Amino acid sequence: MAVDANELDIETIINISKKWASGMSPQQCDMYVIHSQVTKDRQVKQCLMEIENRNHNLQKLDIEKRKHEVNLRKVTALYEAEEDPDEKELLQIELDSMALDFDVFKRRKITQEKEIQSFFQWLLDEGFTADELERRLEYDPEEERKYWISRMGKQAAMDLAFQGRVGTGNLDSIAMMKEQDQKAILEIALQYSALYNVSMKKIQERLTPYIEQLEQSSDGGLPTFHGIDDSLEIGLLSELKTIKGELNAAKPSTPSLQLTYKPKVS
Repeated sequence: MAVDANELDIETIINISKKWASGMSPQQCDMYVIHSQVTKDRQVKQCLMEIENRNHNLQKLDIEKRKHEVNLRKVTALYEAEEDPDEKELLQIELDSMALDFDVFKRRKITQEKEIQSFFQWLLDEGFTADELERRLEYDPEEERKYWISRMGKQAAMDLAFQGRVGTGNLDSIAMMKEQDQKAILEIALQYSALYNVSMKKIQERLTPYIEQLEQSSDGGLPTFHGIDDSLEIGLLSELKTIKGELNAAKPSTPSLQLTYKPKVS
């Protein structure tokens, strides 16, 4: 099917791009911010801290915007009163620049609001009451103990999985703890490492037929991550599966549309 060039043009793309507010998705907030902490108690505290930070940012953003609006009125008044053509043009340029700043304020606000909503939603989904959240603000020695056992256990597990031994830095930290806690940490680390190694072995076993197929081929090939979102597999593996008849033929490519950017002149 032919692509109608009239359906999309540079100006349309630019207008759409202005609606994009960068920032973390709900999945990023969940996986890489909240769950960067390994215990529920610390996850709640992390979530509350992220909410407080973004709420502060939104308040500061509102203050900046109000100050900007005052400056805009002042520059507008100067522009209207100015009679010299060159000075008037400079003031117009300043007004154009300030208009761009308002677009930035808008996108920054959208970003902060989207992220803070993700943290609100996590707390709501967990079903906490106001009293429970208040209690989480208090220091609990048992929760703190569980946190450090869990955290050091995770760090030691990463060392074992990829180095085969606990690294000096983590071992030094573990050695400062009580003997009972050290044992709990090393047990967590060994549990994870053993389970991880078994899972990797099973994955390797499933891949072996395709690796052997590639070794016997005359072309070889290098793996890439291009198009990984199509099947959540490395492209080279998908090709090997296709050869074995395990996947449908590759989807036909979409005709490309060539556009040339020309800056809009005021």
